[in-house]
Amino acid sequence: MRKSKIKDTCACEKCRATIDQMDSDLLAIQGMKDNAARQIEKLTDSGKIEYLRASEIISGYIEKEEDVEIALQKLKEKMMKMLAEGYKISFQ
Repeated sequence: MRKSKIKDTCACEKCRATIDQMDSDLLAIQGMKDNAARQIEKLTDSGKIEYLRASEIISGYIEKEEDVEIALQKLKEKMMKMLAEGYKISFQ
């Protein structure tokens, strides 16, 4: 309880952003960096590139070996389809 109260009351002296706002900004910046990297890669590479995030294919928790096998199979199927369509794969 006390930790969240401190988190809510602490703010940057210059811009008055709270810790939660700064966390959100950092996540947004990472998304912008990823997008910029994709754009640069597209401009410098003549091949078709597909971007893959494991979290778009796999959800939930991995708690046992069977879950690992299922997750890997899903990733493999997606990657094989992308390769068959002539794409290079870049993980995000």
